[in-house]
Amino acid sequence: MTAAFRRWPIGVWVLVGLALRLTWPADFLFRYDEVRNLEYSLRVSQDGEWVRHAWGSSIGIPNGPTFVYWLAAVSRFSIDPLVANLSVTFANVVALLLAIPFFRRVLKGPGEAECALALYATSPVAIMYSRKIWDPCILALFTVPALALAIRVLQSEKSKAVFWIPPLLALAIQAHQSALFFGAVLGLTLLSAGRRIAFGWLAGGCAVAAALFVPFASYLVEEWGKSVSMPTGGGSKYPDIDVPTNLLLDATGHNILDPAGREAPWLLLWPFPPVGLLVQLALLPLFVHVITGYVETWKPTKAELGPGVRRLLLGVGLGLPALYLALRVRGVGHYFLAILPVLYALIVIGSRRVAGWTRWRRPFFRLPVLVALSAANWLLFQSYISSHYGSANYGLSYRRIVEACEEVAAVAAERGLGGEEHPLTLWVDIPRDRRKLPKQYHYVLERLLGTAVREPAEGETPDLTLRIRWPHPGRLAEPPWEIVE
Repeated sequence: MTAAFRRWPIGVWVLVGLALRLTWPADFLFRYDEVRNLEYSLRVSQDGEWVRHAWGSSIGIPNGPTFVYWLAAVSRFSIDPLVANLSVTFANVVALLLAIPFFRRVLKGPGEAECALALYATSPVAIMYSRKIWDPCILALFTVPALALAIRVLQSEKSKAVFWIPPLLALAIQAHQSALFFGAVLGLTLLSAGRRIAFGWLAGGCAVAAALFVPFASYLVEEWGKSVSMPTGGGSKYPDIDVPTNLLLDATGHNILDPAGREAPWLLLWPFPPVGLLVQLALLPLFVHVITGYVETWKPTKAELGPGVRRLLLGVGLGLPALYLALRVRGVGHYFLAILPVLYALIVIGSRRVAGWTRWRRPFFRLPVLVALSAANWLLFQSYISSHYGSANYGLSYRRIVEACEEVAAVAAERGLGGEEHPLTLWVDIPRDRRKLPKQYHYVLERLLGTAVREPAEGETPDLTLRIRWPHPGRLAEPPWEIVE
């Protein structure tokens, strides 16, 4: 089932992944979180401030500063959000390259490593999270090499490569807190190997990791000294059923429907009925592959699994969702980004078993077909976003936000509104229940005008109002915004 992938060099799939990640490059999601990340980075690159943390998270504890300093380095060359987004994209393409040694050590069958990389390169979920100016979107730059080093350590005796794993995890954890759980299960997996681990080198790596944590840790200690109730949420009373659900939906790519929100049914009919629906249905066999992969890896007698492979795949692939369930962590989709390569390896392992099934079922389960369908799934989603200006849940894409703000800037210039002494007051009228705060519009408009833009105070009449309304998905001739004086 994977032999067909031997026809092309493995690097071809890195180029395929790059091409897919660069489709409609300006139509990326750009909302409040992305703007705050950019503002924090400018505090470093323009104001020279030493930042010890990012701006916040859903559980009340801010993320570490890894992503802030990443964006700060980029903003020294350009403060254009498109450039910042492309930097995240290329970081994830580097992660594709770093995944090659991981797949080659885990999968030894003909074409299997190439197949797993193809699944990673064309994964709609992996692509979607490589096109956002968001903290977890650079996790792969640290977690993928950590996985590659971990399998090397597990397959060797006293490998010095273990030294680099703790620093990589330290950077990942300070990029997004989901990496803390990933680091815990990966660490326990390595420790379970016992005497095969070079504990001296591991201790050295832990010392470097601790040094990397000092600035962020000092901030947390200071804040906890002020208030012991710093965390504000993020958990639940019971294990979250979304943990196994989103784990599987991330593996198969069906989670791509989530950003469409209420318009998901229309996406299933895009570009004409029933193309989108047929693609989603045709990808259902991936559920069989990944579940079968878990079952096959669980069996201790599978000789085709190399040394350390079963320990790593189960330790991380099962350990992470089990830890989320045990700690009652919310099972949101991006909490599984760190183990995407593990899920694609499990799909390939599952295909070994599926290949032995009766012949009439094989065409529906062929991995080359499923790889092509995964790429089509992404292209359908992104073409929908580009053609429909965004979606009610996605918001206007960055390109459309710029277009709307250019119209506002033109009206403001025509009316003589705004300036250094009297900044333009702009009210952005957006349905508040759809998580799209107006900060992104002010951010873009300020850079177009070169002066500050502010929201009107309570009771104040704004100079201009930008009214955003989502038309019926079939109405594409007119943009869903208007400017009201």
